[in-house]
Amino acid sequence: NLTQAEIDTALAKNPSNSDNFNKQIKIAQIVISSVDQTDSLLQSKDSLIQQLLIELSDKINAGTSFSSLAKLHSQDPSYKNGGESGWLDENRLPVVFKQHLSQLKADELSPPFQTQQGWRVIKIIDKRRVDNHLIAVKSKLIQSKKNSFFKNWVNELRKGAYIEIFDHKL
Repeated sequence: NLTQAEIDTALAKNPSNSDNFNKQIKIAQIVISSVDQTDSLLQSKDSLIQQLLIELSDKINAGTSFSSLAKLHSQDPSYKNGGESGWLDENRLPVVFKQHLSQLKADELSPPFQTQQGWRVIKIIDKRRVDNHLIAVKSKLIQSKKNSFFKNWVNELRKGAYIEIFDHKL
């Protein structure tokens, strides 16, 4: 475990030379698979899917739990968590996501939009800025502690072990 004092000391010894932050976003989504666009009879189902997502959005805006509707309707694996995904790096989001999510704030819903995986409505749960320098410093400290622990452990094993080397057999 790292203490705040250890982190502060390491940051003081290794100050950041730049503003090295990433924007991250935490979302919940309801995804309904699209139908085959090559079949003209099935294309009309796309508008039904879009209409369903509009109705679900209206229910959410009226106070129905996003989580409960995601569990009932979403076809994305995240439905088990009420549609929630972990933190996502905004720079790695597909362009279509950025177009629909960039202006939204926490607790706001996107309009229904289509991606390769299907139609979706996304709720912004939270946004944050992550200090990459802080993450790198913590990672180095953790690795250093692991190395120190391992080295001490090996030394203790050596102290308790009897090792005889037969040079003539080498």
